[in-house]
Amino acid sequence: MSIHLEEMDFGDVTLAEVPVKISNVKYVLREASGDTATQWRNARTNAIKMVNGQVAGAANIASIDPFLVSLCLFDEAGVLVPLKKIQSWPDRVQKDLYERVKLISHLSEAGESIEALKEQQKLLAKQIEQRESLVKNSSETMEDGSD
Repeated sequence: MSIHLEEMDFGDVTLAEVPVKISNVKYVLREASGDTATQWRNARTNAIKMVNGQVAGAANIASIDPFLVSLCLFDEAGVLVPLKKIQSWPDRVQKDLYERVKLISHLSEAGESIEALKEQQKLLAKQIEQRESLVKNSSETMEDGSD
């Protein structure tokens, strides 16, 4: 095993920002700071209940994703958007914001190996194929005039 002793130069460490518009309201999605990432990781860890070294359950696990977004999404005045407001938006919006903030913050989760991602890709391809088949069958039924 070799140890890398080269200099590490991070250059400018200004947090990355992504402009966001929801219902014609402008926001900024900001990269998670170290403190923010720690809060999110602690919330994830605290949500998992362990008994004798085994996962025994989870509490409030669904709120972990919008929680991260609430730590990184700012309104035009630079104020964090409250969790309740984020949770009032459609799930598709919350998911897209969550995925983007994870990406710009380099917050990968366990199980996101290349192999795991390829398996997810296969599952998604199968789901797409099934939905396309449903849409095709639905449109053929409407053209036939049968229901």
